[in-house]
Amino acid sequence: MAARMKHSLEQFAASYTAEQERQGSLGDGRSSIHYPALFLFVGDLVAPALPVVREINRTKWDNGDGVVYVQVGTEDLDQQEERRGERAEDSQVARHILPLSTAQSESSKTLRKDIYRQFHDSDQALAGLNRTLRRVSNRIAEYGRLYSSFDRIYVTVVTRADDPLNVLLPELTKLTETILAQSFKSVQTDLHVLVSEMEQVNSYGYASAAGLAFLRELDYMQGLDYTFSGRLLVTEDGISIPVTHPASPLFDLVYILSDKNERGTGVSGGWIENAEIICRICLLKNRKQDMDAAGTISSTGANTYNNTSFKNNIRTTSDQHGYASAGYAEIRRPNKPIALAVLYHFYRHLLEQMRKEPEDWGIKDKLSFFGLDPITIERKIDGLLPGEDLVSGMSGIMTHNVSYADLKPLSLREAERALFGHGAEAYFRDNVARKVEERVRQRSTEGALRQQAEQARDEHPEVGYFQWAAWSNHGMGSVREGLLGLIRDKSMQLESARAVLEQRLQEQVQDQPFKRALFRDKQNVRNVIDCILERVYVPKVELLRIENELQLLRIYDTEMEQLHAFSRGITQSLRDWNKHCVRQPKRA
Repeated sequence: MAARMKHSLEQFAASYTAEQERQGSLGDGRSSIHYPALFLFVGDLVAPALPVVREINRTKWDNGDGVVYVQVGTEDLDQQEERRGERAEDSQVARHILPLSTAQSESSKTLRKDIYRQFHDSDQALAGLNRTLRRVSNRIAEYGRLYSSFDRIYVTVVTRADDPLNVLLPELTKLTETILAQSFKSVQTDLHVLVSEMEQVNSYGYASAAGLAFLRELDYMQGLDYTFSGRLLVTEDGISIPVTHPASPLFDLVYILSDKNERGTGVSGGWIENAEIICRICLLKNRKQDMDAAGTISSTGANTYNNTSFKNNIRTTSDQHGYASAGYAEIRRPNKPIALAVLYHFYRHLLEQMRKEPEDWGIKDKLSFFGLDPITIERKIDGLLPGEDLVSGMSGIMTHNVSYADLKPLSLREAERALFGHGAEAYFRDNVARKVEERVRQRSTEGALRQQAEQARDEHPEVGYFQWAAWSNHGMGSVREGLLGLIRDKSMQLESARAVLEQRLQEQVQDQPFKRALFRDKQNVRNVIDCILERVYVPKVELLRIENELQLLRIYDTEMEQLHAFSRGITQSLRDWNKHCVRQPKRA
């Protein structure tokens, strides 16, 4: 039970945290991007980062469902999907597989050179890439309603430094920008280079060399005098159109991200942390603008990020653009500890309320709650006992032929035996006593006291398991003590009734106050029989009532002990749950 409750608490805290994060970001511009965004993942090695980035954006951004992701690789698409367990059909994700053969050059040091040559020698590769990017551009247009402005688009290119496919980075970047420029006034492109130092174990030599070579190429592409020209645009008729890049850096900003932290130690799950950094940088540069009352963009934000100022601050002495890096640290409202702390104090307050005794409740009220007050017990027994007609019906029992003269010196016990033998006792036992005992057993089935308490709780909701446990235990003012007091009183009453009956049985017939008829012996015998029924068997019915009432009280005492064990188990579980599962969070 404790494990299930702890799991429920964790689910509650997680749900509360997610809801608070979602509500806390509504309307503050931090969880929505202003312009459309496209993420371009270049290479097969960077493919695992795509679903992570997408999931972060969908969780953190209100309009994250309108972001499009493109992954360009050389591996077979079906094998990738099967390995990652992802769906191939996705409106936000477009994967383009270049028809390039890397099998022959997989172990060759000329792999990047071979990929570059195959791409430019294959008309099919370039035409297929054009078709994919045009479909992506049209798909972005379909999400226009999710953005505040459609004048600009932010393109985020992500690649691994040691991925051989980044040799085509200028071609892929310029073709993407050119196609998007047909729909947008401005295209701003950033590059995020992921350096995986922790994974270079088996191929550390070649991977390091390939990564270093790419960084040198990146220096060239980010030079102020870098130019590019190529026939990259391809129409449906196969006509090639040149694409040019004037003398300027290829990317607006370049971020170098590693899976080691600022201290040089490896970070577990570096991919995920880098993905978080990429998403946060994109949100920082493209966050939704705050609007003032006049409907214009507010410029008084304390957290406003100025991309131009940042670029100028990282220029080198030669006026060339420098590279940026980033670490990730987040200060969050401790929603989970808050949820658990509130639940902890609420639960403690609830337990205190549940422990409180009802006001102005005496022992009579408590006994009445369980149906153990004397009036209720007597009413139950009275419904089980026979009426006077059953006792008076005993007058029809066959009698022995005894004269009044023979009965006169006898005691009532002896006169009964002389008149009825054992017939009267057998009749009373079979027709009265046994039936009453059977009815008592039926009424006192196991759990009757608990059922009574459950029914009474509907009328008195302030009485719960804590009161059950306290009242069913031994102690001053408890129901158990009151019940034991009733049992003692009823036992004394039973002894007194037995003594009175025994005294009457010893009285002589001649001393009984009934009328004597002169010379009418049968009438006098009839009067003796009526006297025995009145003076002996009516008290026996009362004695039977007291005995069964005492028996019922003892049965209730046993059930009271069972009720105490049951309710104490529940209250102990509630206390243990408060102790082990709902703990007050430690202060930092």
